[in-house]
Amino acid sequence: MPNPRPGKPGEIVMESGASISAWMHERQHALDDMNSGWKGFRNMANINKYIEFESKAYDLEIDFAQKCGYDDIVKRLRKLKQEAIDQITEGDV
Repeated sequence: MPNPRPGKPGEIVMESGASISAWMHERQHALDDMNSGWKGFRNMANINKYIEFESKAYDLEIDFAQKCGYDDIVKRLRKLKQEAIDQITEGDV
């Protein structure tokens, strides 16, 4: 969750029992926010940056699932990635 105040780190909020790849995904978001100077929600205002960050986080999960041989999860993650990108581009986030 990005901090509503720019310049401050947010926090990672996860459901109990979240997968390792979900933790990797959210960690990537935190790293991207940190590398952008803790812009938080301001990163989301730039659609291209938002898509870049979301794609990078999903690609990390997809790569992990591929290396583990979980083809069914790879397929599901690719679908979720596209749905996330569609929501961003349609302004439904």
